[in-house]
Amino acid sequence: MLRLLLTFCVLLLPILAGERTLSDMAGRTVTLPENVTRVVTIGGTPALNTFIFAMGKGETIKNGIGDSKLRRMPFWKHQAYFAPEIFTLPQVSSQPPQWIPDMEKLAAIPFDVGFVNDPVMAEQLTKKGFPVAVVNWQGADSIQKSMDFLAAVYNEPEHAVRYRAYYQNVLMRVAHAMKGYSGAKRSGLYLRLETLSLPMVTTANTVIQHAGGVASAAEIPVEHATINIEKLLTWNPDTLFVWSKKDQMAAYSDPKFANLKAVKNRNIHITPMGTHIWMHYTPEQPLAILWAAKKLYPERFETLNLKEETRAFYRTFMKKELTDEQVLGILRGIGGEVTTPLP
Repeated sequence: MLRLLLTFCVLLLPILAGERTLSDMAGRTVTLPENVTRVVTIGGTPALNTFIFAMGKGETIKNGIGDSKLRRMPFWKHQAYFAPEIFTLPQVSSQPPQWIPDMEKLAAIPFDVGFVNDPVMAEQLTKKGFPVAVVNWQGADSIQKSMDFLAAVYNEPEHAVRYRAYYQNVLMRVAHAMKGYSGAKRSGLYLRLETLSLPMVTTANTVIQHAGGVASAAEIPVEHATINIEKLLTWNPDTLFVWSKKDQMAAYSDPKFANLKAVKNRNIHITPMGTHIWMHYTPEQPLAILWAAKKLYPERFETLNLKEETRAFYRTFMKKELTDEQVLGILRGIGGEVTTPLP
């Protein structure tokens, strides 16, 4: 009888302490306090931060960026809109892509849960006694699943419901705008032209397909790939979504790209960059779908006001009112859109 009573008390302790358990995105059981107020992003920091921002919880992030090389990456400037202390808080992992955790710094920061994107890293940290949860981008629907999980972590399920409703509304708006379109579907490719690399293949393909286009890289089975010029010329996409202004200018000036349809028709567009690059793993994906749709089919989306759509998204989900300058900076992407014809 005494043993049963002791067992019951042990099981009751987490409830009395205000604790709860969740399954993370790797199927691991994670114990959390009732109210999560302090978190760290240990691996895949930029992408993981974006989902916390989209929960309107930027103030809960207790790690930042100290490395001078990382600070020069352009999206950190935009992340600072939502986490103003990001450049003064301690950095808890090494540079990408390794993101090796700094155990001493982690031990010095009290936090409710640390987010990682790698289950192996999660197990290593758990063995060291750190409370961690996996958030990752496996599958075309990983954006919405990630929002669902973060909403559960922060105990705000209604936020995920609002996000899913917005995402579905975007898809319906695209479908409505394309209703009656009888022309050939236009192809698109997200490319880092300088290296002929395809970053985040799944998310980029998802954006292009949801925007009513054909993803040229649909045949690529991995998340990150490199192609050669022959493959690019064979695909010959109608539209190229590129990394930066430098890429855009190279596309228009380098003779080896001259025969591409996207070059001939001047359909080379710099991908917007908010808290992350919109073609990547980020809750900004619905905005990316609308932006890509307007670039692929400008005649079908003439009335779409991307400035106001962008402003409303960050206001609603990230709880931040952006200035006109900030909105334009996001939409112009890395280096700023080239708006005048190049010689």
